[in-house]
Amino acid sequence: ETVSTDYDTSDILFFEPLTEECALEVLRAVKPVGFVAQLGGQTSINLAPGLVKNGFQLLGSSLEAIDLAEDRGRFSRLCRDFDFRIPKSAMVATLNQAHASAEEVGYPLICRPSYVLGGRRMEVIENPDELDSYFERNGSFFSEGKPCLMDQFLEGALEVDVDLVRGKDWVVIAGIVEHIEAAGVHSGDSMGVLPPQRLRNDTCERIEEMSIRLSHALGIIGHLNLQLVIKD
Repeated sequence: ETVSTDYDTSDILFFEPLTEECALEVLRAVKPVGFVAQLGGQTSINLAPGLVKNGFQLLGSSLEAIDLAEDRGRFSRLCRDFDFRIPKSAMVATLNQAHASAEEVGYPLICRPSYVLGGRRMEVIENPDELDSYFERNGSFFSEGKPCLMDQFLEGALEVDVDLVRGKDWVVIAGIVEHIEAAGVHSGDSMGVLPPQRLRNDTCERIEEMSIRLSHALGIIGHLNLQLVIKD
């Protein structure tokens, strides 16, 4: 949309559905050095494997880096390896598994698909009845290959967004955005303020240090957005 209103940004503009077939036709016509997938949200990330499989070069973060960020199980293990404090969580494919895991994770909890970076099908669940209702409406989207992630919901917490850009041997942190709404309101819907107003300097320094370590571990090339929660 930026391109259609700022017409000297690009040389050519295509109005096509964002499907693999249409994207491949555009790439075959343009014959680019490569394509960027990290600035188009979930849609472009989903397209990336198919475009790479058809011989086009993904610029920036690799498919492996994307998978490590998107696969909540792998990402949780990475955080635990670094001793980062993360909420209790479980991956489940069925309602029976969900009820068993909910006893370990504890209510309230957040349910969402593992491979979704946006807030689609993400809900805060307060009790077993709400869990039944969630799986009744969304259960068909879950399987062993694409499980539901159940996360402990941290009540009364403060959320921050971190935006950074990483090269092979450098990182620039563009800013730490403090959310005005309580944690749990999706970051796309929450008002934010930059620079943070309620965070101590040592908290900001710790956030920056954690973000840099994560960006190196994920092997990010280009842009990375992180959400962190501050509690107690």
